[in-house]
Amino acid sequence: MEYGFGSADRRHWFFDRPVRLQGFSTVVGRTRGCAMSEAASWIGQDLPPIVRDGTEYFLLSYQSALYLIPNRCPHRGGPLKFGFINEHNQIVCPMHHNAYSIERLIARDTTLKLTAEPV
Repeated sequence: MEYGFGSADRRHWFFDRPVRLQGFSTVVGRTRGCAMSEAASWIGQDLPPIVRDGTEYFLLSYQSALYLIPNRCPHRGGPLKFGFINEHNQIVCPMHHNAYSIERLIARDTTLKLTAEPV
C-alpha cells in the first residue's frame, strides 16, 4: 500500500524555481524533496491549508498535472487530504476508508486545475 508521496526508493523531485500558480497570489518556491516517480500521483499532506472563496482544498498531483481538490470526503465530509492513494488510483478517505476515483474527483466542477508560469 502506498501512502502520500510514495515509497522511499523513488528519486527525489523539487520545484527548481519559484512559480506563481494562476488564480492565486501566492508564489510557490522550492519545497523539501518528495519521493516520487515522473508519473506518480501524490497528495500534498504536509502543505498548509489552501483556502479559496471559503473552501479548503488540498493539492493533488496526477499524471504530471496539479489540481486543487476540495478537502471534503463526498461521503461524510472527512478530510481527504489525510487519506492515501491506493493501487487503483483512488483516494481513500482516512475516516471511513471509502475510495474515490481520482479521475472522477478531478472531473468535478469544484476541482481546479493549476497551471504554472515562471516568476
